[in-house]
Amino acid sequence: MILEILKDKNKAVELLLSFFKNVPREQIEAYIKENRDLLPLLKEKLNSFATWIVKKLLQSFWDTIEEYLTDTNKIIELIVRYRPDLKDLFRKKETQVWLYNNVKRIYEFLYEFTWK
Repeated sequence: MILEILKDKNKAVELLLSFFKNVPREQIEAYIKENRDLLPLLKEKLNSFATWIVKKLLQSFWDTIEEYLTDTNKIIELIVRYRPDLKDLFRKKETQVWLYNNVKRIYEFLYEFTWK
């Protein structure tokens, strides 16, 4: 898997968003309704890998990661591509604002995690 990620920048983005594949729609809706933070889910995902491997991968593909994490519309397109059942949910302004706020925090965390 690591070699696949190293060969394909899109795999790095998929890795970062992979938790969306496994989270039930109801849980995502609850996170939105309760304005819960996605950062704990991302931290849990990152902790499952050896820290140095994750850092190296993030550093290798930082340009692409930054491109996506600074454009919420690209994130929404990716989420909907993997989870078409969420398309109507991610069309809502409330969801977009929630995602924007979370992506901003995730970007700040990843920058610190990757480069410090």
